[in-house]
Formats: sequence, C-alpha cells, structure tokens
Amino acid sequence: MGYRSEVGYVIAFTEKEVYDQFKVQYKLDPAYDECRDDESGTDSHDVQLEFRDDDLLIKFRAIDVKWYDHYSDVKCHRALLDLADEYAEKYDCVSWCFVRIGEETGDIDTEYGGSGEATSMIYPVSSICFDGI
Repeated sequence: MGYRSEVGYVIAFTEKEVYDQFKVQYKLDPAYDECRDDESGTDSHDVQLEFRDDDLLIKFRAIDVKWYDHYSDVKCHRALLDLADEYAEKYDCVSWCFVRIGEETGDIDTEYGGSGEATSMIYPVSSICFDGI
C-alpha cells in the first residue's frame, strides 16, 4: 500500500489580469498535462485541481495519496508551484501555500511564497479523534 499523505495547495491572486495570464500559461504548456488530468476530480483517491475564476484562486487537494518527488504527477504539481513562486516574485498580487500531512505523527510540510492571502486559506490542523467509543 505504501506511505500515504493528504496534500493541498492554494495559489491566490488579487488581480484578474495576472490570474488570467497564469491560467493561459498553465493551459498552453505541455509540462502541466498531468496536472490537467486532476481537474476532473475523478481519480479514485479523491484528487482535484480546481480553478475558481470568481475567486481568482487555484485549489488542489489530494486525500490518501502517495506523494513521492519522483512520481510524474507530483513533479507536475511541484512545477506548477514553481511557476506560482515565479509569479509571486514578479507580482505582489500572487501568493501560494502548500501543505502535506503524512501518516506519521508530526510529518507535516508547509511551504509558501508571496505575501498575500494564500497562507490564511490553507493550514495544517491537529485534532483528537475517538474512534468507535
């Protein structure tokens, strides 16, 4: 079965023109073909990439997935986050935040770029669960 993670990221924009430019670059570049497969949300592991045009943001969430750097789908999403980081360095209106929570206690990765809203839109949370009692 392998080690499983929950993964999510948000790329947020405050200017529609820059969001549209980013989206066009994403749609036209074949480097993101595998990411586009996740737009349908039909993967058996509950994986979805969502473009929210009205909110000027991109949301990705994957539950119960193997998230290894050498996997082609992971490389694609990392490349999309690299593009977001390039935009965040160039434009003040772009920010992004990535969170991965693994199976092991304390196995949490967070990364972010830009100085906008994205870091308040996604964050890890710990909780206590009583199962079956």
